[in-house]
Amino acid sequence: MAVTLRGDLDTIILCALRATPVELYATAEALRKDIDNYMHGWPVLARPDSAWYRARKFVRRNRVPAAAGAAVVLALIVGAVLALSQARIARTQAQTAQVVQDFLRDIFRANSMDQQDPAKGRQTTAAQLLDIGARKIDTALQGAPEAKLRVVETLAQMYEELELTERAATLYRKRVALAREVYGPDDPGVATALLRLAVVLRASPSVEERDQSLREAARILDLHHDFNSRARGRLALELANAVIDKDISRALQLTNQAVDIDRAYPSDRDTVSAFIQQGILHTMRGELAQAETSYAQALAALNTIRPATNHDRSQIYTYLAQTQRELQEFSAAESSHREALRVAQLVGGPDHQLTLIAKLDLGWFLFVTGRRSEGLDTVRAATQRIVATRGDDPQTIPWALGRYGRALLEYGRPEDANAVIAQSIVSLRAHRPGSGYLATALDFQSRALIELGRYPDAGVALDEASHIHEAIHDAPAYINENTVSRALLLLATARATEAERVAEEFAVPEARPGGVSEASMQASLLRADIALATGAASVAAELASHVIDELQHNAGRNFFSPYEARATVMKGKALLVSGKYAEALTWLELGVSMSTALLDNSLSPSLADAQTALAGCLRRLGQMNRARQIAGRAHRVVAAHGAIGRQSDDELR
Repeated sequence: MAVTLRGDLDTIILCALRATPVELYATAEALRKDIDNYMHGWPVLARPDSAWYRARKFVRRNRVPAAAGAAVVLALIVGAVLALSQARIARTQAQTAQVVQDFLRDIFRANSMDQQDPAKGRQTTAAQLLDIGARKIDTALQGAPEAKLRVVETLAQMYEELELTERAATLYRKRVALAREVYGPDDPGVATALLRLAVVLRASPSVEERDQSLREAARILDLHHDFNSRARGRLALELANAVIDKDISRALQLTNQAVDIDRAYPSDRDTVSAFIQQGILHTMRGELAQAETSYAQALAALNTIRPATNHDRSQIYTYLAQTQRELQEFSAAESSHREALRVAQLVGGPDHQLTLIAKLDLGWFLFVTGRRSEGLDTVRAATQRIVATRGDDPQTIPWALGRYGRALLEYGRPEDANAVIAQSIVSLRAHRPGSGYLATALDFQSRALIELGRYPDAGVALDEASHIHEAIHDAPAYINENTVSRALLLLATARATEAERVAEEFAVPEARPGGVSEASMQASLLRADIALATGAASVAAELASHVIDELQHNAGRNFFSPYEARATVMKGKALLVSGKYAEALTWLELGVSMSTALLDNSLSPSLADAQTALAGCLRRLGQMNRARQIAGRAHRVVAAHGAIGRQSDDELR
């Protein structure tokens, strides 16, 4: 049997057993020397010599020093490679920066003295300069994909700052394509580009494209097991924004995820956006203290990265003001609204989107807190400019139209309100079908239709709104509006008993310490209407008195004047039905006076209703001349409408 021997010891044994003297050890001392060499890790004489063999034996004899030396050599090699790589990257970046600089300088030469018509050149607008750059990208940056990518991103951001959304979106799409070309389709850089595209598509009709961008970004981040990066935080925030009008709880969960991720990094604009969106969602859920905290954190983050005047600051003050109003901190709310408008005007000018939004929000605040004429004028002006300047923005335009339409409705112009809200609904059906925004718009449209006596149309709108509220598990505050509208429709169609059952669905949260519950006042006045229709005049008077008493002892009474006016008229009507004419006269005269200051004197059906009740009271007290005079005013209001659905027509006649 053949035996195969390997290694130095095997070589020594074979050499000692050679058959020929030439191959044997010359002496016993030579054999002993080789064994000694083997024992101490030196090269054996019987083994053929080579540089590799000697090096291997050296390393084995000096394992620790050799390992350290190898580490040093390896470090030197790696360092040299990294240095070369960094140098190459630095050269590439420098070359890219130079190409970008040359490209941008070339664009701005269109605005310099060095041209055939310098005067005309100096009149070139920023948008026109960007258009020049956008047209030159493909031809001027051939062979420099990194530079092209950077230029595209820069120009897209500039378009975005100028609110040229569609042009910005076009370049962000190009950025996505270039990122795929430069980095590969699954690189995180592609996900970042897709997320920025999704952000700008918020204000675009391309809802499906936005959703597809978010899905693709999520796929790439998942592929890289990226669950905690800035990009993941931005993805969570955009996914939340995509469902904010359909699933508030899910939107808040995703926004909280974005906030948690952003806390691990130095503050940037994404951090501010996450806190703002968190505050909005807390407000929508009625969690006002949490909303205030979120806005304070947004301001704190903003203070570390932005100057005192910037768009984000205006936005934060606008949302903070809305929360402060809900908390009945009225003076603070008005100050915040005016600060939001001041900052927006300084940064963007009179027609900037945030300026117009801040102006509209200030107008709405003035309107709902009793300064109706001033508030409506401000809301109207802002809405008209938004419609004129925002094109087909699927978020801002329907929101502005909806708010303006509601103001017209509450001021007493149901035809105008219906027309404006209908425009909002057209946009929402196209871009936000099945959303809470659409449901709320339908609720208020139904109320305008009830005022106009178009009861079947109002019922159709309410049914659609109810289905949406139920499907998206909407917040109680929005469902309450639907409940009020359904009850009012039943009252208008002489189904008071059914209205009473519907009113029981109204959700009334507890009043905050030191404040009054607007929901409670709204519910009390609805139930008073129903009680009056069912003949329970004393109950109606008691409910109205409760609202009046609560407001008279509240520091914010002046800001709730619309509620007090309605309650005052209701108490007078209840006393009138009860036959207490002299007492009713006092309350009705006061109620008509308050309503006259709050409503459109020539068009408001609510004012005509109050005037009719007052005229009826005067007739019963024998004051026929005054009765005819006031009834004449009510008649002129009713006659101004082609159709009207008030139940006081018989009394007016």
